[in-house]
Amino acid sequence: MKRREALNRLIIGVTTLLIIPSFLNSCEKDENIDPGNKVSEVILTIDISVSSCILNTKGGYIIREDIIVINTGEGNFVALSGICTHCECTLSYDFKNNNLPCRCNGSVFSTSGGVLKGPASKPLTSYNVSRDSDILTITQIIEAD
Repeated sequence: MKRREALNRLIIGVTTLLIIPSFLNSCEKDENIDPGNKVSEVILTIDISVSSCILNTKGGYIIREDIIVINTGEGNFVALSGICTHCECTLSYDFKNNNLPCRCNGSVFSTSGGVLKGPASKPLTSYNVSRDSDILTITQIIEAD
């Protein structure tokens, strides 16, 4: 065996010993992560400081990025998927009846996302809403891997 060939085999062997174990470890599940951990992902922030913002009015609602945000009164806000789970039409908010009707198929959802009237059978996705002064932050809780 020539010196150059031996050196090449040595380099390949050392490289293999260094790279393969770290590559295999990257495929393993991290034992230190608690499977019950949940993390929040910020979906949307809304500044309601503008006096003309409809969310400053009890019963006011807006739809942003397919999320309906509703002022249900006394400073309480609700955020739900703004898309009907049956036909994918955009929902609205009926303040008088405190529900979300679908104008396309007659389905009606509660402000907690549950189905009040079909044909929809799946509830709306609900999002957490927090308020810091005049900023609403809508988040989604997701399971950590």
